[in-house]
This record gives sequence, structure tokens and C-alpha cells, in this order.
Amino acid sequence: MSLRSQGVIIKIYDKKGNMVKTFPTITSAAKYFGVSNSTISCQPNNGIFKGYILKFEEKDTRVWVYDYNKKLIKVLNTTKETSEWYNIGRQALNTYIRSGKLYKKDNLYFYKYRFKNNTKF
Repeated sequence: MSLRSQGVIIKIYDKKGNMVKTFPTITSAAKYFGVSNSTISCQPNNGIFKGYILKFEEKDTRVWVYDYNKKLIKVLNTTKETSEWYNIGRQALNTYIRSGKLYKKDNLYFYKYRFKNNTKF
């Protein structure tokens, strides 16, 4: 259950293993299939649902803080923790991160991986 609570992307494959569609959230996958969020979140990873194979990938929620020389200062677990630690508006920080842009404050830069295995700034 911890995988689902941290946020996931859902990849849909046909029975031959060909990628059909990717969803950034459980909600978007549920809307696509016309079912509730809990119906999707209760499916097993690599399980078959409505003739498709569902694969869940954990989102990486950590935030990396760098100085202006691109030296890593700190890694925090969430945007909420980052917001509280550095006294930054959480909504502003999230907006920048979702846009893929760096958030800059006091010569520090805040960056977040979108999903596992992405490269850093």
C-alpha cells in the first residue's frame, strides 16, 4: 500500500506486452476505464484488468536543493517538507516543479525528479 500512497504512474500494456497508454495518476486511469480510483488502486502490479496489463511505477517525491554552483546541499523527501524547511510557499514550489523549471530562492535551486531513473539537473 505504501507504493500507492506515495503516488504512481500507471502504464497500460496489451496482452502481447505493447505499451498502449500511460497515466500520470490513478485518477486519470480510473476515468479512462470508467471505474473508481479504488478499483484501479486495488489491482495487482502486472495484473490483468479489462484485457490490459497494468504496471504501476512509484513516483519519486524527493526534492534536491543545490547552490548556485550546482553543488548538492540537501535532499528532502517531499515538497511539503521542503516548503517547511526553507519557508517557501508550497504551491509556488509545486508549480515550478510540475513545469520542469527550477525554483530559485536565496541563491538556492530546488529540483525534483518526476519519476524514478530520470537524470538530475
